[in-house]
Amino acid sequence: MIMVSGMYVQFLICRIIVAFFTVLEKFADVVIGWLPLYGELKLALFIYMWYPKTKGTGYVYNKVLRPYVSKNEIDFDKLFQEWRVRAWDLAIFYWQNCTELGQTAFFQVFDHLAAQSKKLSSKTSKKKKDVPVPSAPPLPEIRSALFEFQQNDFFGRKNK
Repeated sequence: MIMVSGMYVQFLICRIIVAFFTVLEKFADVVIGWLPLYGELKLALFIYMWYPKTKGTGYVYNKVLRPYVSKNEIDFDKLFQEWRVRAWDLAIFYWQNCTELGQTAFFQVFDHLAAQSKKLSSKTSKKKKDVPVPSAPPLPEIRSALFEFQQNDFFGRKNK
């Protein structure tokens, strides 16, 4: 078991409370943000929770947050597990789509470059009609050279 000092526990509780209030703040700003001194009251609440002598975070955590979380812990676990599965399915879906799109884009670029190469080679061949184009050796010569190479080992000795 890990021993945690009181200062770290207080800090962790404070971080949990701040995260909880940050989520609630998004909705509260819309609903009651028009009230006068709303911003100042919110600041006073955070100072109360932050100041070590008042121990506001411990009070808010023990009286408000802890009973609610304890009561609904199983539901929260199911919800988080469902979100994890959905997030993983979404990540796989986007990975597959991105790889397909990347593959398609790669082949489009490759086709474009091949078309540009054909245009360039046809322009240069039209300009240099009098220059003879070297031809490839006849196919039987290539076959016999490959077959002869396969019969010889690395040092030129015949294989049996």
